[in-house]
Amino acid sequence: MGSCAWGYWGPRCGSQCATGCGECTGYGYSTCHNCMEHAYWTPSHECACSTGWSGWDCTAYASHGMPGYLGCDPRCNYHDGCYGPTNRECKSCCNNASRDNNGACVCKMGWTGDDCNLRVLNNSGPCYAHSHPDMYG
Repeated sequence: MGSCAWGYWGPRCGSQCATGCGECTGYGYSTCHNCMEHAYWTPSHECACSTGWSGWDCTAYASHGMPGYLGCDPRCNYHDGCYGPTNRECKSCCNNASRDNNGACVCKMGWTGDDCNLRVLNNSGPCYAHSHPDMYG
């Protein structure tokens, strides 16, 4: 194809491919060769954004406050939303959560629950370790 960035075409790479199209040689789906990451081929040979994704390049995730809301991981900050459904795709973490070494939002020490809103009164001992195995995942 050429040396244009994904989703663009033209002599100076200044023209966008059709919605959801990643590689093209002109405008329109007849010139589209591949769909974007969060898009798929329809039976009519057009690229369409997968469920929960929108925008011309299918990179906008339907999170809090947007039509078609699918939901972010509960450890994401409700007001900021997310880029995708996992705790690694939060724009920011909720209260009582912070990012781990892998960039995922996890409950801070002493907090548990789906959205880290439950205070752990005694965070030591074998009972704690067995009753809260998902505190950090």
